[in-house]
Amino acid sequence: MTAKAADPPDPDIGDDSAVADPAASRDLFYVTYISALLDHHDWLCRVHRTIVGGDGADPDIVGETAYRQTRFAQFLEMVEPHLMPYVEAVRAAHFDSHRLAQKLVAEAEREPVGAARLDVFLTALDRFRQAALRLADHADDLTPAVDPQTRLYTRDYMARRLREQCDLGRRVSQPFCVGLSELDQFEAIESRHGGQVLEPVLHEIARRFVRRVRLYDNVFRYSQSRFGFIFPATRLRDALVVCDRVRQDVAARPVAIPGGEGVEVSLSIGLLEYGLGEHPDDLLKVAEVNLARARNDGRNRVVG
Repeated sequence: MTAKAADPPDPDIGDDSAVADPAASRDLFYVTYISALLDHHDWLCRVHRTIVGGDGADPDIVGETAYRQTRFAQFLEMVEPHLMPYVEAVRAAHFDSHRLAQKLVAEAEREPVGAARLDVFLTALDRFRQAALRLADHADDLTPAVDPQTRLYTRDYMARRLREQCDLGRRVSQPFCVGLSELDQFEAIESRHGGQVLEPVLHEIARRFVRRVRLYDNVFRYSQSRFGFIFPATRLRDALVVCDRVRQDVAARPVAIPGGEGVEVSLSIGLLEYGLGEHPDDLLKVAEVNLARARNDGRNRVVG
């Protein structure tokens, strides 16, 4: 069946709506950074319990994929490119601590681990701590533009992140998903309540969107009524689950607006998985087509 023609696209967010806000960028960095460190702390507790308590091998700390299963490793994939020298130092120290942890876990299955071996592990963890502190010290260098309404990164920054993800996908054949979502009621809200009501509505929808995606996912203000998103290291089947979770949460309850009444809201979402060698512009074109299908098929749905 041939899809109906897409609704006319919203005008792009102009330069006046995008401001370089280092403070907001630092806030996003530190929230993500601290969450990743807490996740790493949980990993350390599992290592300690396995080595000292003899609980047996934990699937999150042994095996070839254990390093990738930690949130800190995922966090390092989305840090600003100009911080890469510090990121690489953290990555190396992080990997070394994981490698040593797996060796100690294997040793603990045969015999108690001695103090000297534990000291080697603690030294590796201290190197990781020092490298992580140096990375945090340079967070003030973050300067991507932030949309003042939603506190999300801008469309220009999305284009940059998308190019980086495509480069990474070509180098290591790593999958990722990209998509666009649109507020279904944008024109109705603007017509009935005026443009001043759209700001708190969009801010709340952005908050719900960010709350339901994963720590290392990226959400952007793409245009007046649209959000863009990139899900690193993600297959389409998993991205569909995440997007449907977002869609349900947005539509679950009205958004409060000045005056006390609530506005019913919903999102239509179009997404796709990166194919090896695809150009960023082509990915966005397919996302536009899938978004149009979601809207033309009744809205408040996900098409991928």
